[in-house]
Amino acid sequence: MRSYQDNVLGKLYFSFPNDIHFLWGKDSYNRIQKKINNKCENFIPNIILNGYSHISFQKKSIQNFNKNEINFLFMDTNSDINDSFIEQLVDKKYLNKLYENFFTLLLKFEKLHLTLKRKKNNKLNILDNNNNTFKDALGTKRLHIVHDNVGLPPSVVSQNMDYIFSLTTEDLPSALLECTQYKSRSIIIDYTNLTNLEKEIYKKGKNKIIFNDHNQLFSQLNNYLNNNHFDNDFGNWEGILSNIKSFDDLEGHKRISDYVYDLLLNLDNNKTTKESINIVNKKFINRFGNNYLISSNL
Repeated sequence: MRSYQDNVLGKLYFSFPNDIHFLWGKDSYNRIQKKINNKCENFIPNIILNGYSHISFQKKSIQNFNKNEINFLFMDTNSDINDSFIEQLVDKKYLNKLYENFFTLLLKFEKLHLTLKRKKNNKLNILDNNNNTFKDALGTKRLHIVHDNVGLPPSVVSQNMDYIFSLTTEDLPSALLECTQYKSRSIIIDYTNLTNLEKEIYKKGKNKIIFNDHNQLFSQLNNYLNNNHFDNDFGNWEGILSNIKSFDDLEGHKRISDYVYDLLLNLDNNKTTKESINIVNKKFINRFGNNYLISSNL
């Protein structure tokens, strides 16, 4: 499951597979156990991340950025109104204000670079070429827009970034959680207001890694940039990340491919489904350890 599991108990009830489920880590395992009513016998906390790179963007990024600059990435995960994920919508006035706040910082602080990566290219007034604030931001040559919003994984764009920002359009933004792989500081702008659902994250990281008041966020950013100093807790996921990710790497796709390959190989050799799963599970445990596979059959 690539998207991070939410804490809504009634959502996706009965919809999970019965045999094998690949998850991010211990936290997503605990979340899914609370909400499913069918019995999945094999949970594999694996962390599913894209392992390939986009060389042309990486080279361009390395040329543009230097150590004296501060690089922000804002990932707009808002979906178009005609998209199949119609629930992932953010009020356009709210979204326009966010962009305006980022552009204001960009215009005020010459050391700041801003990269935008949008899930959908739906129209926003603030991003109209006739909008003066947008034109001024483009004129700085420090505003970078990633146009490849389908083929380019967020974890690749984030490699050169100092601070990453993303919205909750429904749940925790999986794209942002992917980006923590590179130890970049990551901040959730909680448009959905998950204070009652994500109590643990709010307890450990309110106004540090998650903000439900964007005015508070931009006030802090303005102070940090004015003082040329960012608080060490700002965007710092240490102490939380170990429960979210079992493997803190970009090799999830390889582990899944190896697992499925071995599973099919055993099935082709006339092993039953249960026998095949048990054989592959034991191989997986021998390779990675008991902590990375939870099975009722072992």
